[in-house]
Amino acid sequence: MTYKQLKRAVARLGFEGEIGDEETLRYALRRAMRTVYLDRPVVRTAAISVPPFEGRLYRATYVHSGKGGETFNMRGRAYSFTVSGKGQYLITDGRIRLIREFNTELSDFKDFTHSEEFSITFIGGSAFTVYGLCSFPYVIGNDKSDIPTYRKRSCYKITAYVPDYLCPHGEATDTRGLPIPGAQVLGGELILPEGYSGVVNLSYCRAPEDKEAWAEEEILELAPEVEELLPLLVASYVWLDDDPEKAQYYLSLYKDGIATLRIYMPKEAGTRLVTNGWA
Repeated sequence: MTYKQLKRAVARLGFEGEIGDEETLRYALRRAMRTVYLDRPVVRTAAISVPPFEGRLYRATYVHSGKGGETFNMRGRAYSFTVSGKGQYLITDGRIRLIREFNTELSDFKDFTHSEEFSITFIGGSAFTVYGLCSFPYVIGNDKSDIPTYRKRSCYKITAYVPDYLCPHGEATDTRGLPIPGAQVLGGELILPEGYSGVVNLSYCRAPEDKEAWAEEEILELAPEVEELLPLLVASYVWLDDDPEKAQYYLSLYKDGIATLRIYMPKEAGTRLVTNGWA
């Protein structure tokens, strides 16, 4: 259904063939699209490729007591760790010796190295905890933010890989269609267990586009089976202020149609491949 076809269908619902205020129509359509996407989700499947962790883990957890220090001799071209507390670390990188301070509840520290062999010594007069001290033989990218961090559970913001994601529609599965043990989708994040790599198939409900206007011949993206119901809901919102009784009538027709679809018609799904640069 195009925007032009929608206008004609709505106009036949008590507008004597023409809708005067098109801005009201566009507002009603935006509202209706959000409702339709919740009532009758457009279901898609995204295949997200999760690369293997290429770093070397030197210490998953190191607790500094506030006395002395501990040195870790490492190899690689970059390092990262997460720390909680107040202290310092001394990095010896070839002829370069740098002392860096931290005072944080929980923050990541990462950088590139000048030499392949280097050491990190944690010192300070206060207690602090270091998590996931790692080195990396290479990093894809030239920015510090490209250096990975070690997590027992990896978190991925889903909309960074699937821009039209609205909410989950089932469990995250592997390429065999089996649920991934320990995997969760919470608050818009895909959480994976330690060491998982490969393809994650995520079934999700697609979000409607946040549009202000539509071209006459532009196709409205929605599940095909609700095309006949959309004009009813749009008309309901258009009439809401001027004729509440008529608005309620069209809303009731829309709800009856949705209820019928839920009983008799299965949801359809499409597939898109999201590789986030690793496939």
